[in-house]
Amino acid sequence: MMASRRQPLISCPRRRLTPSIPRNVALPIAIAAWLMVSAVGVRLSNTAVPTDSTGRRLITGETDVVRHGGAWYFYVNSWGACQPVDCCPSSGGCASCCYVPPTNRFPDQCVFTNNHTVVVYRTVDLTRWDLLGEALTPRDRPPGIEFRPHVVYNPATMLFVMWFENRPSAIVSQGYTIATSTAPEGPFTVIKTNVAVADVPGDFDLLVVNGTAYHVQTTTNDPKRPRDFVVTALDDSFTAPTTTTASFTAPLPAEGPVFFQRGSTFYILAGTTCCACRGGSSVYVFAASSPLGPYEFIGDIGSNHTAAYDPHSPYNYITRAQASVVISIPTSGPETAFLWMGNQWVTSSRRDSDLLYWAVLGFGSNRSIQQLVWQDSVQLPTLVG
Repeated sequence: MMASRRQPLISCPRRRLTPSIPRNVALPIAIAAWLMVSAVGVRLSNTAVPTDSTGRRLITGETDVVRHGGAWYFYVNSWGACQPVDCCPSSGGCASCCYVPPTNRFPDQCVFTNNHTVVVYRTVDLTRWDLLGEALTPRDRPPGIEFRPHVVYNPATMLFVMWFENRPSAIVSQGYTIATSTAPEGPFTVIKTNVAVADVPGDFDLLVVNGTAYHVQTTTNDPKRPRDFVVTALDDSFTAPTTTTASFTAPLPAEGPVFFQRGSTFYILAGTTCCACRGGSSVYVFAASSPLGPYEFIGDIGSNHTAAYDPHSPYNYITRAQASVVISIPTSGPETAFLWMGNQWVTSSRRDSDLLYWAVLGFGSNRSIQQLVWQDSVQLPTLVG
């Protein structure tokens, strides 16, 4: 994220929602739904936002996912309901759709504001979505501009650990904030602020491998290292960095890393800078045999190679989305499926209702991932519980 000044606070009423299904009957219904969907597979749309169990469109935004107790918990950073701005005609082009301060021509009021709220959905089958409520509201954290919440579960402490950026202003990144909860749906309680990891804070992701948590962050906010990424091992509580780090360099300044493991290979996917952008970003692939690397640049699977790059075109990138997460999906086949999910910013009349993009990653030889192609929808392999 790049910006220049703080925007005015937009009020966000605090809500605590209850699950739409009573807890004493939710599990049997969920199991029945899972069995029905598992038999036919799941189709996810890239041209329509899914609806929840009450029939409402999902709230969309920066997203992380935790698998726990047979369900996926989706943590969505809601920026609010104001209207997004098509920045493609601007001098900065399609990659610069978060203006600070807003102007009459580009009046975005959502991106760099203090009202961002993390909401939680639960799903066992990626078809039925139950809104559990708000896991983290502005009242639950110090004042700031909250970005990129990521959650992992620590089996040693039996706590869900959330990291996020909480900027004091649009152009100041002073450290990560950490909150914990005993339940996946929260509420989360802040336990640490201004946590320094490897460099000036930026977009990041977390991955747990055999009981050890790792943090990867971009250094695009450091003018001396605009193209780097740094991986850091965290301590046993998952709430502080250790001194064990490794770094690598992207072809161009990149952000939005997603961190996952497939077999013995560790992947970090990232994209060119995209500030709430229309048209999305590239998908750079980095791979290693250890979470700490060394990482090899495999290639870019997200750019549209059929036309010359045009900064004012929303079609430079196949998915027209910026990455949020890669989800491992157990299937009835011999291999786990890996579902890439990104945000198609500026595709609705509300910042919190933009389209998502789903893609099942295809893997080739030498740790490669196949070039992405546009699909109106994606069919998942048959799921298993």
